[in-house]
Amino acid sequence: MTGRMQGPRSMLECWWSGRVLDRYVEQRPATPLTPAERDRLERHLAVCERCATSAAERRRVLAALDRLGDHHAPPPASLRRAHDLVRDLTDGDPR
Repeated sequence: MTGRMQGPRSMLECWWSGRVLDRYVEQRPATPLTPAERDRLERHLAVCERCATSAAERRRVLAALDRLGDHHAPPPASLRRAHDLVRDLTDGDPR
């Protein structure tokens, strides 16, 4: 990596990268990057330390959230009670 990019073009690339970085890191099936977008972002991340650091931080946050979910899943009995309550509350609802 060559460090932080300079100039107006790099600022636009950083701005654009910030707008698509979550979709890239999270690999959202509903809003995937096109191959051209993915290539453009990966080229930018290869030369922009700030954006590459942001991508790495986002990956760490996602990994931590995944681990948190594993450790704090509600007990199955609680899920059944919540499901039953929702079913009872929505009985007769035409939706």
